[in-house]
Amino acid sequence: MPLTQRRDYPGRVADILETLAVVEARAAGAILREMQLPPADWQLLRLVPPGPSGTAPLLDLVSALSGLKDLHTAAGSSADSPQVVQPAQKPQVVKEHVASVRLDQTRVSSYIIAAHTPLPDPSPRRGQDEARQARS
Repeated sequence: MPLTQRRDYPGRVADILETLAVVEARAAGAILREMQLPPADWQLLRLVPPGPSGTAPLLDLVSALSGLKDLHTAAGSSADSPQVVQPAQKPQVVKEHVASVRLDQTRVSSYIIAAHTPLPDPSPRRGQDEARQARS
């Protein structure tokens, strides 16, 4: 979202919401709710188990959550130290990343696991990137 507001800002935001609602086949209010949340990287995992809508067998959930943990462990390891084969013992920064993952409440009418990780503040990194470019 722009950091400065123009005269037509409310109308432009409404247009964005309407477009996203159509493209994502979701309610504009749900999209607005997510836009107002703190900056985070969201992963939505839809389970399609047999049985009543909005429920899932315990073993399916255990498997899904274990896979989510493995996904974040692999992503954190690769981001920290890109290499073909990762060591079994993970660095502390990877463990902290996995520990930062939070689960949100499931979505209505289907079993969707909503997980998010906070995004780092971009301002310190921007300064680091500029310093790195200056040294090059």
